[in-house]
Amino acid sequence: MCANLLLELGLKNILASEEMGSAFLGVQVGLESNRRKSVGGGVFNEWVRRLIESTCALLGSDYAVTSEEKIQYKDSANSKRVDFAISHRGRVAIGVEVNFYTTSGSKPSEIKRAYDTVNRELNKVGVELLWITDGAGYLKMKRSLEEAFKTHPNTYNYEMARRYLKEDVLDFLQN
Repeated sequence: MCANLLLELGLKNILASEEMGSAFLGVQVGLESNRRKSVGGGVFNEWVRRLIESTCALLGSDYAVTSEEKIQYKDSANSKRVDFAISHRGRVAIGVEVNFYTTSGSKPSEIKRAYDTVNRELNKVGVELLWITDGAGYLKMKRSLEEAFKTHPNTYNYEMARRYLKEDVLDFLQN
């Protein structure tokens, strides 16, 4: 009975997939609790870090990834510590914030509003802010995500980042 259930759920397809590791990581992320920077958030963070590093490797040796980079705002004592930074020829060009939500609510909505302000401040020093967010919590927040795309167009879910990050990084650096 258990074997039949696994077959019906598509285990055979997952095992035959070239992206089996990604599939299992997705299951692990999906099954974790919603504690802030919980194991699920940590796993998602690691998943995104690997995606950013592989993207930079494809772009060439002029690109590097650092974690927990502090970026100073222009003419201000304020700064923003981003989860990841993409540097081009030694200068931080892109800050990346990563969030994973298993539930909807006020926290994701507040972060969305805050990133609009952070992005404007980082743009003043020539840094673009990317927000990679995903999780079941956002499946319930369609209106909030639509607003996020309007106020912060550099918002990605994991699949969007996987598909478009390389081209978008190049676009950011050419502008």
